[in-house]
Amino acid sequence: MTMGFKKNKAQVDEMFRLRDEGKSYREIERLTGLSKGTMSYHLGEGQKDKTRETTKNERERRRLIVIEYKESRGCADCKRRGHFYQHPYYVLQADHVWDTKVANVSHMLRNNTLEEIMIELAKCDIVCANCHAIRTHKRRKMINEINTTDEQADDGYYEEV
Repeated sequence: MTMGFKKNKAQVDEMFRLRDEGKSYREIERLTGLSKGTMSYHLGEGQKDKTRETTKNERERRRLIVIEYKESRGCADCKRRGHFYQHPYYVLQADHVWDTKVANVSHMLRNNTLEEIMIELAKCDIVCANCHAIRTHKRRKMINEINTTDEQADDGYYEEV
């Protein structure tokens, strides 16, 4: 169950009670505040299965587009070094540019639109897992060096006169 459903469980229970009393969709909408789409989802014959199937198909479509995007680009770092390996999609990862990350692309496949996913991918370099690990290590090392330098500078700044 999603958080939204838990929050509205009382409304949904009320919807079923009102429908059993013979109330119309319009009356239920007015009394509970639920949309006709929500009522149709819960009350319609086979609607839940249809919605689940549509959602599953749409997620798969987005996933395949992201796979094609990654494979068409290949590893940026390997290419830069003159290696033109044909990496499979499951080795390629999206490396975000500093301070621009909204979410992991893999997590976005579940709930975001294709447009939102492509905007996020545009902020990324596509690199293989090895190159991504190397980049991450270098960034962490650089951050540690900056923090160490800043601490040393701060120590000198606050010396007593």
